[in-house]
Amino acid sequence: MPLHSDKNLYPGINPHLNSELQQPDNEWASFHTDYITFTRELLDKLLPEDYYVASETSLQIGTCDRFTDQPLAKPSKTIPDIIVLSGSASASAHLAPIRGNPTLTLPLIDTIDEEEELSAVVIYHAERGNRRGRPVTRIELLSPANKLGGSHYASYLTKRKETLYSGLRLIEIDYLHEKYPLLARIPSYPDRDTLAFPYAVIVSDPRPSIKDGITSVFNFGVLDNIPVIDIPLEGADFVTLDFGIVYNRTMESSKMFRRILVDYEQEPVNFAAYHEADQLKIREQMTKIAAEYKLNL
Repeated sequence: MPLHSDKNLYPGINPHLNSELQQPDNEWASFHTDYITFTRELLDKLLPEDYYVASETSLQIGTCDRFTDQPLAKPSKTIPDIIVLSGSASASAHLAPIRGNPTLTLPLIDTIDEEEELSAVVIYHAERGNRRGRPVTRIELLSPANKLGGSHYASYLTKRKETLYSGLRLIEIDYLHEKYPLLARIPSYPDRDTLAFPYAVIVSDPRPSIKDGITSVFNFGVLDNIPVIDIPLEGADFVTLDFGIVYNRTMESSKMFRRILVDYEQEPVNFAAYHEADQLKIREQMTKIAAEYKLNL
């Protein structure tokens, strides 16, 4: 008998949904679109007064004139879009979100030479006299096509490099445990690297220069909360994003995501793609879910 819930019954990424979304001809595009929409809505509430957010070919954050509330000048189309995402712990976890710390820090320059279109979110910084604002941060939810072997892999790497050389901060959300890491310096989960994690949020800041900038990698596992991360804006400004909030809202807002694609009675599709230790964790969580379901009958 299928076991469904209107809530995400994992503390972070839901392995049942996440595995289904990565299979050929599945619903990743729909998930991506909803995720970006809910990210924009959350950022709109959280950003400092002189910033605003817009959904574009990719998600970008910009600024607006604090005196007139008018957006500053439209960015050049050669500037990559910026996607900003946030999230929180699962509703079933009942734990306060904890700000994440990077598990890996790299010189930014070491992450650019490895080459890397769905919509995204852009944050703009508003300045007096500039009607539309200036993009400052780009946030991307990586899609299977962006990863090694994907149809947009080469173009994404080019776009990534252009973004960082333009001075924009770049946030990349990687929930794709079945695909190789975007950066070669990150341990590979598909290769069964013992130091690898299935998921990551990558924060790259090209300031004060490409040579001296830093890339921080926030890795997390199958039963971990999705990280809460400070997203760099202009100067010393930042916005704190709980990535789990967006993930859970995306999953729980759609009957397709929370019920059609998820059956807690069945192991996730392509279960062997998870490390053995993670398979055990998932089975243990499934056992807990089944036990709680029977108690509530």
